[in-house]
Order: sequence, then structure tokens, then C-alpha cells
Amino acid sequence: MNEMNNFNNAMPEKTDSGKKRRLRMGSFSLVIMLAVIVAAVVVNLIVGAIPSEYRTFDLTGKGMYEISDETVEFLDSLEEDVTIYFVTTQDTMDKTISIFLERYGALSSHIKVEEKDPDEDPAFIDEHNVQSVNSLVVVSEKRSDTIDSSDIYEYSEDVLNEYYNNYYYFLMNGVSLEDAYSPDIFDADNEITSAIDYVTTDVIPVAYTLTGHGEIALGDVFDNFFDSVNIVKRELSLLTAGEIPGDANVIIINNPSSDMTDAELETLTSYIDGGGSVVLVTDITSYSSEKLPNLTKLAAHCGMAPVEGVVLEGDENRYANGDKRLLVEPMLESKVTEEIENPTGYVVAISGSHAIKEAEGYEGTMTVSPIIETSGSAYVIGPKEAVRDKNDDDVTGTLMLGAISEDANTGAAFVWYGSSYINSEESSMLVGYNDLTLYGYSITAVCDRPATLVIDSVNVGQPAALLMTEGAGTALKIIIQYVIPIAVLAAGFAVWLRRRLR
Repeated sequence: MNEMNNFNNAMPEKTDSGKKRRLRMGSFSLVIMLAVIVAAVVVNLIVGAIPSEYRTFDLTGKGMYEISDETVEFLDSLEEDVTIYFVTTQDTMDKTISIFLERYGALSSHIKVEEKDPDEDPAFIDEHNVQSVNSLVVVSEKRSDTIDSSDIYEYSEDVLNEYYNNYYYFLMNGVSLEDAYSPDIFDADNEITSAIDYVTTDVIPVAYTLTGHGEIALGDVFDNFFDSVNIVKRELSLLTAGEIPGDANVIIINNPSSDMTDAELETLTSYIDGGGSVVLVTDITSYSSEKLPNLTKLAAHCGMAPVEGVVLEGDENRYANGDKRLLVEPMLESKVTEEIENPTGYVVAISGSHAIKEAEGYEGTMTVSPIIETSGSAYVIGPKEAVRDKNDDDVTGTLMLGAISEDANTGAAFVWYGSSYINSEESSMLVGYNDLTLYGYSITAVCDRPATLVIDSVNVGQPAALLMTEGAGTALKIIIQYVIPIAVLAAGFAVWLRRRLR
């Protein structure tokens, strides 16, 4: 009986102990739940503080958000503060540009990115001649540059023309005007880096293209090139101007068909003697020393002379399409190719070229070196001869097709190519723009400009391998920031309540 009473007396104590134990377990669960919530908030805060390049993944399959090695190297050397104003509103903001700017700005402490609402600051818009939303204004203490949104995205004119010419065909095949306006090129990296280079450069070089002798105008591709490397291109007629402007860094003479006057020769000779530079292109169809004696004298003043006739290759590995006149020759290491890694690994296409040699008896201060040359099996035939095998009387051996003459004391340079193929878009069909690149580098080299800032654009014309839309991105953000923490909270509360009610 006493044992029974002892048992009954012990029951309340056991029950109280169990309640306390369950309460402690419930409290522990609540603490864990709160810790998970706090952790989720902290993680979100930490993720928000991580630079964009580490928390934004490029799922486009295009590398649209990737920054080129050229830009990274350029920004590493940047020493001036630059502000990039993104002219946009919340309703019109281009998210691709916005993400790219965030990643770009994170690469240098000297880069600051700010949004600028055009409605709130119309004076800024007028001052910098901003024409459209999603344009960029790049500003330093020296100067500013405006990048129109149409320069960041480039569109296929062929597709648009085809759309308007065959509207009903496109309509029947479900292609809308919006589809036709889809951009092919995303060029933000190139445009922004070029603009920063422009606003931070102390002196902007000027290239003058000589006119008045039947010269061939450079193609549109070179207008874009000059814009990219920040060289101002202007025309110059010595026949009317009488002198070379003091800001001229280089005179471009592109395939003239008539000779310069004695006065022009004297002016150009004095310009070179004073440290100026000339880039000359001639062609067998329009040039000979007999036809253009003063131009030949200018070259002789720099230690060069022409080899009359057309160069043919005897090495079957150095000409194309079975045509010995269509030479395929490697670039050589020179001042022109200093910024090209392993230049001898690239070839250029040269057709109908005359050769260049060192002038006999030259006593000047300039030193000649080759930029392009043939194999030792090359030979020269008459300018009007049909292609034939080599004769004993032919000029033979390794021949320069492009050369540079430099004065180490004054910095003067004279670059000469013996074929107009070097800057024609026709040649790019054979060797993928190597000729145009080499010619462009010839100009930047004598202007001391970094040609490596010409950065490849991103082609976005093909379907993306994986595209995350803005809606999907927003949904993912909601799930991470809200749904998961609330689900954890609800699960923790349910566990706590179930244990509390036991």
C-alpha cells in the first residue's frame, strides 16, 4: 500500500519533468528555426555585396558579359578617374547593358558607374548630345565621349532589307519586325574601353590622308578602325594647303595614280626629316618609278626603292588558288607587328605586288627592315607579262612586299606596301582580315597608339544555348529570398507546435 502511494506520489513529478523536457526541445527547435532565418538573411546580404562578376552567371551561351583580356590589361593600367553615366529609366533600362556595366566597373577602382534619368537632368542630355535611352556618357577631367545605344548593338541591314522587300513572305513564316530588328552584335566591351581610352589620353593623334593625285579612299571599315583606336582621320591636299598641319602624326598615301609636285615632295621630305611618318601603298596597275618619279624620290629619301615588275612565288606553299601572283606570306616581327603575339603564325594575301628593296648607295639615317617578304623561290616578271616559269635573267630570291624604314633619333617612319591588296576588303575573304589588321597596325604603330584596343564584338545573332529571361530571373530571386526562408520558418513552427502539444 505504501509502495502504491509512493508510485502515485511520483507521477506528477514525472509528468512535470516530461513537460519541461518537451518545452526545452520546442525552444531548441525555435532557436534553430530563427538561426536558419537569420542565416538566410545574412547570406542574401553577403551575396548582394559580392561583385557582379562573381554572382551573375552568363547563361546566354554567347559570353556577352565576359570582359576581354585586352580590357582587363587596359584597366589594370588605368590611373585616372572615369565616370560612366548610364542614361536610362527604370522602365526603359536595358538589363544586359546594366549587368555588363556592373561587371565592367568592378574591374577598376577608377571606374564609377552611375544611372542618369534623362527626365530629371535634361541639361546633361543636351550637353552631351544624348540621342536615345540606354546610351552611355563617359567622362574624365580631360574630356567626355557619348556612346549611343545603337553603337552598342549592331543590326543586320541585310535582314531588315529582306524584311521590307519580302514582307508577306516573312509574315507567312511568322517573322515579326521585332525579330528582324534583333541585334547581331553586342559591342559594349569595345565601345566602352575605346571611350575610356579616348577620355584619358593626353593627345589624340591625327592621321591625314593625302588627296589630289587620284588616291583611293580608304573603306568604311577603316572609319570604324580609326574610331576604335581613337585616331582622328582628316583629308589633306598639299596643293591647296601648301603645308602639313602641325598636329599630323602620319600622312597616308593610298595608291596614287599621278605624281606629286616638286613642292609637295619638298614638304613631305621636310616633314619626315622633322620626325613625321608616312604610310604608302602603291599598286603595279598605277605605279612605276617612271610614271611617279617624285614619289619614288620620297621613298629613296627613306632608303627604299621599287623593284619594277610583278612578284611571283616559286614555292607552291606560298601562293593560292594555283595563281603564282596571289601570294600568301607570313607576317614578320617588326615595329608594325609588336602588338601581335607570334606574328609569324599569321599570313597575309598579296596579289599583283611589286617588290621593295633597300636603295643602293643610301647614306641617310633611316634603317630599312621587312614587314612581309617572299620565300627564296620568288621571282619578278614584267608588269604586263603572263604568268610563266622563272628565267635565268629574272630578279629572284627573298623579296620584300612590305617594309618599314625608321629613324631611331627622330622617330620618323616610312611604311611601304607594294600592293593595294593590303587594305582591300577583297583580301579579307582569303585570310580573315589579316591584311586589314596589318595595315591598321602600321598606322597605329607610327602613331604610338595601342591597336590591341580593337576588341572582338560578341555575335548574338544565333539562338542562345541557354537563355534566362527577366521573368525567370525574378522568379528565382523570389524563391531564394522569400519562398525558401518562409518555408523553413513554417516547417520549424509546425515542428515546434507539434512537440508543444504532446
